[in-house]
Amino acid sequence: KGAKYYIDASGLFFSDQMISSEIIAKDLNVLLNGYHNQGTKVIYLPQAFGPFYQLPSRNAVEVALKYSDLVCVRDDKSQEYLMSLGNIHRNIKKYYDFTGILQGTIPVVYQYLSGHVCLILNTQIIRKGIMGEEEYLDLFKRIIEVVYDNGHKAFILDHANDLELSKKCCSKVMSEIPIISGLDALDVKGIISQSYLCISSRFHGVVSAFSSCVPCLTTSWNHKYQELLNLYEREDALLSASHMDSIYKVSQYLSKDINQNVREKLRLKKEVINHNIEEMWQHVWSI
Repeated sequence: KGAKYYIDASGLFFSDQMISSEIIAKDLNVLLNGYHNQGTKVIYLPQAFGPFYQLPSRNAVEVALKYSDLVCVRDDKSQEYLMSLGNIHRNIKKYYDFTGILQGTIPVVYQYLSGHVCLILNTQIIRKGIMGEEEYLDLFKRIIEVVYDNGHKAFILDHANDLELSKKCCSKVMSEIPIISGLDALDVKGIISQSYLCISSRFHGVVSAFSSCVPCLTTSWNHKYQELLNLYEREDALLSASHMDSIYKVSQYLSKDINQNVREKLRLKKEVINHNIEEMWQHVWSI
């Protein structure tokens, strides 16, 4: 009959930031124990893990590790958090985010955005207390002003249900900024791939940009962002709490020479990363 698979493709779930209830571990134990008893292979595709300072998240991840046939971590910090639990699990392997290898599609109606600067907001920056709403919107307002002052055009891409925040951002600027919303994942990546520069507060917005060799700057609310920048050797692409420093970085990345130089460096990393993702799929289907 062939193997049965339970495949989890969460971006981030097993973490103090996401799990606060003991019920999660209990429910997960019932679910995975049932799959295990019927011979189903339990696989966690590349995702971020940790930290596990709180008991609810620690218990939940221990359950996942107990029943899993393969746990893929996508960065060194996540692997470190898992190893800190005390047990060395042989089924933990490091593979990069698997969405990077996917090719996007560009809807004809949005081809006019080619060469523009793509802006992606994220309410998590506010919810996690990284910035207050007004501070965050002011940052993007100033970024948009710098983009237009440097002779470029911008648009806002609603990556994952942040439409209201995007509208608030548009209301703060003088220029009329298009908001693109309601697209599927491949269209989102396609639109990012034709951009001159991407400024993203969404993790997969950054992945889509880097894997398409598009320069990208990002804010962060979790270690997964810094680890992604480390992977692509773009540590300088993290926007800080200082608006002045962030605006300076945007101005740099708008420069034709710097923009082209970053693109060339991203191309060098792309082949290595794609090979790693192909190895991951071979490993998954060999289980």
